[in-house]
Amino acid sequence: MKKTFFSRLINNIRKLIKSIIYVKFPILGRLYGAIFNKKSFHTFSGWGLTTTGTFPPWINTIQDKKNVHNVFIKIDQHLRRKIKDKKFNATEFKNFTSIQLFERLDFLKWRFYIVYITALHAALYTKSKNKNFVECGVGDGFTAFYAVNTLKEKKIKFTCHLYDAWEAMKKKYTHKEEKGSGTYANKFEFLNYEITKNNFKDFKNIRFVKGDLPESLKISSPNKVSWLSIDLNSSIPTTAVLKHFYDKIETNGIILLDDYGHAGYVKTKEAVDIFFRNKKSIVFQIPTGQAIIIKK
Repeated sequence: MKKTFFSRLINNIRKLIKSIIYVKFPILGRLYGAIFNKKSFHTFSGWGLTTTGTFPPWINTIQDKKNVHNVFIKIDQHLRRKIKDKKFNATEFKNFTSIQLFERLDFLKWRFYIVYITALHAALYTKSKNKNFVECGVGDGFTAFYAVNTLKEKKIKFTCHLYDAWEAMKKKYTHKEEKGSGTYANKFEFLNYEITKNNFKDFKNIRFVKGDLPESLKISSPNKVSWLSIDLNSSIPTTAVLKHFYDKIETNGIILLDDYGHAGYVKTKEAVDIFFRNKKSIVFQIPTGQAIIIKK
């Protein structure tokens, strides 16, 4: 009896140590798994998602430049080169070395793949000749980078509209019962409008709209939208943005929600579910915590 108890205890401790390694040090975790645990080693670990025995789409791809997965790899490598050459700067990780930032990109890779694949769908299957892509909650521009480079790779005409305050988040935009109220109110003061603009200096068809949402939508807003990304860390502006843009989303257009499935944003999920309750749209949550809505 005692032997069984202690063996289970030791086994649970080992599992805990391994899970910490996989989450905090994903590269080390994959190396550990490949050497010592070949039958069930982690093929990906990051952003709340861990996979065992199933490879992510950017691994073991056919060596074809037109292969959709290889296009994602190309964009990802392009971003890493720009970071290494200090042509893309991240205020959120300003104290990171390039290697540390690359590890962070690995941690977020499934999230960015979803950005890429939804941007690709909107680019290929909406009818407008000049696509309007919109992001509300831009930060340094990582999400927008994958989206606009997807359009560039596919040689599709577009205008990208980027909305952000690029300053500390005001408490009035957070819900008192939501993580944003205690964690994000008065945060994001590190964001820098000029740095984000400089990250996209190679693009002439990007419009930056600085100001608090939803008020800044009055400054400039497209009438037709192919792809809408919302990453606002709070239910209040998220709902306002959905109300403003939903009827403007084209058929086969995409709405991508970043915060929907995360434990700290239950109020955001509730608000989104209420908004779509009477809509002819399905909110498809995926293991990364993101949610995808395809407009029909």
